[in-house]
Amino acid sequence: MEQNGNIITFPERRQGLKVADLRSWHYMQVTCRHCGHTGRIYPQSLWRRCSMDARIVDVVRQFRCRDCGAGGAVTWDIWHINRNA
Repeated sequence: MEQNGNIITFPERRQGLKVADLRSWHYMQVTCRHCGHTGRIYPQSLWRRCSMDARIVDVVRQFRCRDCGAGGAVTWDIWHINRNA
């Protein structure tokens, strides 16, 4: 699966993925299930705000949409830059 030259990563490890597993070339794409707003979250932001042992599935439950204010209802994927593009 590709999006704008980037490649989804960690599809088989979603439930156990931790903040410490993210690298600087990753980004998380998050979409609000209520309004459809989509945003990106970069690892550096999570590294500053969360425990490195925190599971991503637990962290995203705390997110609030910047557009509609809904909380916890997001879909997410981790992407990385496709260096062969």
